[in-house]
Amino acid sequence: MQATGNVVAVFPQTSGPGLKPASRTKAASPALWQIHAPELTYWNDQSKARLEGGIKADSEEASLESQALDVYFGGSSSRPSAASGPHTGGGQLSLVVAQGNVVVRQAGRRGTADHAEYTAADGKFVLSGGQPTVTDASGNTTTGRSLTFFVANDTISIDSREGSRSLTRHRVEK
Repeated sequence: MQATGNVVAVFPQTSGPGLKPASRTKAASPALWQIHAPELTYWNDQSKARLEGGIKADSEEASLESQALDVYFGGSSSRPSAASGPHTGGGQLSLVVAQGNVVVRQAGRRGTADHAEYTAADGKFVLSGGQPTVTDASGNTTTGRSLTFFVANDTISIDSREGSRSLTRHRVEK
């Protein structure tokens, strides 16, 4: 399927630790991602959607902007391979891969990178490519080769290349 113009796609998310149960009732519907894009292509046999042309995606827990976005559906949080065949297990968003000028906003944090992956089952964003940076509401920044932040517990994991440095800057009040 292909759609062009002012595309608005709404996808339910696979449940995981990123969903805060206290904010939902048992009768509530699953968490939804609303994605705006100029173009959408969906491949049913791959359980994958590709959105292009400048993306804005929002959920209850986070928002994401990028040039292109691949959305994978099903119970698994990994991309299908030729050997494993297409995803199965329901049409829920399990993995999002964003490319190009990525900006992620979540709980007062702003992350930037060339590439980002969101895994619904783990409730985590992994920023990589370019100079991944996360800035919090107080102006503190962290950079590294790759930054992983977890929605459920507000932690950040920093990965650096051997021989390179990660940098964290904290604002000090006088």
